[in-house]
Amino acid sequence: MILLIFASLFALFLWRVHVRNGRQGYGPLHFPAEKEDIVAVEVRKDGQRRRNALPAFIFAVACWLAMVVVMGTVFDSWPFQNQDEWILTRPYENGDDPNYFDWSQVVPSAKLELVPCYASHQCARLEVPLDWNSTASAGGPKAAIAIIKKPAIVEVTDPRYGGAVLTNPGGPGGSGVGFHLYGADSMRQIIDTQSRANVSEDEEKYFDLISFDPRGVGNTFPKVIGLEDPMVRAQWLMERVAVGQSVADPAIFNKVWSRQKLYGQAIETLMLENKQEWQMGSFITTAFVVRDMVEIIEAHGRWREARAFNLLQGRFDDEAKAAWNRTRWTPGEEMLNYWGISYGTILGQTFASLQPHRVGRVVLDGVVDANDYSNGAWQKNLQDTDAITRVFAERCVTAGPERCAIAHWAGPQKDIAMLIALVQNTINNLKDNPLTYFDPESPAPFPGILTYDEAVVVLFIFYYSPGQTFRIIADLLKSLEAGDAKALLGFRQPLTCPPPALPMFDPEAPGVAIRCTDAGSQTNMTKSVFRKHIETLRSQTPFFWEYWSTLRMPCHGFEPPQPEDHDVWRFTGPFGAETANPILLASQRYDPVTPLRNAEYAADHLFPGAGVLNVVDGAGHSTLGWPSLCAVEAIRNYFATGDVGGSSKRIECKVSFDPFEDNEEMQTEAVLAAKNLGEKLNEEGWGLGHRLESDLGQRLLARSRVRSSLGEGIRYRGPDELRE
Repeated sequence: MILLIFASLFALFLWRVHVRNGRQGYGPLHFPAEKEDIVAVEVRKDGQRRRNALPAFIFAVACWLAMVVVMGTVFDSWPFQNQDEWILTRPYENGDDPNYFDWSQVVPSAKLELVPCYASHQCARLEVPLDWNSTASAGGPKAAIAIIKKPAIVEVTDPRYGGAVLTNPGGPGGSGVGFHLYGADSMRQIIDTQSRANVSEDEEKYFDLISFDPRGVGNTFPKVIGLEDPMVRAQWLMERVAVGQSVADPAIFNKVWSRQKLYGQAIETLMLENKQEWQMGSFITTAFVVRDMVEIIEAHGRWREARAFNLLQGRFDDEAKAAWNRTRWTPGEEMLNYWGISYGTILGQTFASLQPHRVGRVVLDGVVDANDYSNGAWQKNLQDTDAITRVFAERCVTAGPERCAIAHWAGPQKDIAMLIALVQNTINNLKDNPLTYFDPESPAPFPGILTYDEAVVVLFIFYYSPGQTFRIIADLLKSLEAGDAKALLGFRQPLTCPPPALPMFDPEAPGVAIRCTDAGSQTNMTKSVFRKHIETLRSQTPFFWEYWSTLRMPCHGFEPPQPEDHDVWRFTGPFGAETANPILLASQRYDPVTPLRNAEYAADHLFPGAGVLNVVDGAGHSTLGWPSLCAVEAIRNYFATGDVGGSSKRIECKVSFDPFEDNEEMQTEAVLAAKNLGEKLNEEGWGLGHRLESDLGQRLLARSRVRSSLGEGIRYRGPDELRE
């Protein structure tokens, strides 16, 4: 998936301003769950629950989106050869900083042995069989799943305790640890009932929030490494810029085809060379991750019972008996509460298809077509992308020239079609007339060129969160009309040696390995067959089809590793089942990569009784792409009561603000924050670099925790350590 970093960065900044995390400092101590002493935060029962002002709440939702759309490159760590040597830590070498945490201090265990981590969280490494299908799994090789938890604000024995909610931020390849670390506080505002009025005690629920790094990703071992050396990766990315992505041109298509195929081959080769006694690439499919999710909820059920036992010792009153009955663990019967975004909806649909009896409260937000994903087609994503351009134009014209920089493009008749045509012409003009930029007064002056390819990528990125970016899009288009490339290229810095902003891992590699293995072998696809595929994409969107087509290309060079004694465990369907509880499928009306029709199809044809939450006037990726308090309330109510829209099974909401008209102060702050972030990154010597695609995402995301308004920095320990 695309790395949506622009939206992520300014949302993270706003989060730092508007949301207090209330962290407490802990050192990296290790102790079993049964010995824990978690202090419960008392929740007021007098009905005076906390209510957040609209802007602050929207900011909280927006900054959670920042981690939702991230591809999981924030807290990746272990190279395959030595899982303890290159653990990613917080910026200091010792425990003096409350945000310091060293994963190597956590001993993998078959039980959920939680340790304090990252100030206000708890972490564990859950040991599971590498191969769930092996008859020798009990004594065979193991995987260690990195788990992070934000404890509920009530104890497990409290009648208002609602259990644990697992989350996944998408990808494939997204880091649940990174997502959770910076999004759990905002997520709590959405899921917990603490800010709802007129809630009965039976409906009042507070949850443990849990996320994890799936196999091959982040702090989970084993991990897909890819192009490990930063300079090798920098050279590879620079070549990609030079080649471009305009695959409509036969010459460029041939180059892109060869490069992407080579990248898939490289990942496959490196995975095989990095093996120990087994081919871990065979065991990173979605089906294996779903089985890990079963183990996570079972391990948490066991932890919950042990925790309740410690709290209730010596008590024999009726209240204690009731609490014990609520918290007892019955092996094999734990239910899944879950919120999955984007690819996370593939995990959710696979789980519900294989384990329908375990479905508790499951929200699938930004729904991917499961059959399309499992066969590796990637053809049911872009159907509504261009509709976002129309939404932008309509909002811009309504706002007028005072608030939308290009509203005058619609003319005195306020012709929306004319404005859309001029937007398209402005972008298309870059094909023949790329813009150049050179600032001799820059701290590191260098000449830059803005191409059509890069402009399309930026626009596509901004379409993920239009509630925060529409005004910025208008400003950028106005700059392009004037022939000014500085708005996009002004943040660039020349590549230095070594490239300081590239992390010590390849953030693209896990996603390629997972989606290509899930799809099965595609190495026999010819260019002529693939051209038919991209023509299908081209019919869906005139701008973004070329960029999207590159997602599938590495799979034509990647042959999924095969176990010695059985086939790769892939789940290709049939998707769908009658679940123990109804699922809630959520979407904006216009999503750039997961159209609403996917959610409606899953509800109508795959999961009987499921409901659909539709933000009818919204756009963006998942319900978080354009915040809606109505949608927040619907999701919160679902986790508390299970309601999916009554008998109609439909919930309709509207967005909570207009990016041009309403909450002008908030929008101004968003624009200024986005600009200030670039300036601060430049001050620290970490510019946007030479790439507005994955390099931009990888580099800025790796640096998005600089000690500034962005928060504390991170760095990587290892032989070629990156220093601040």
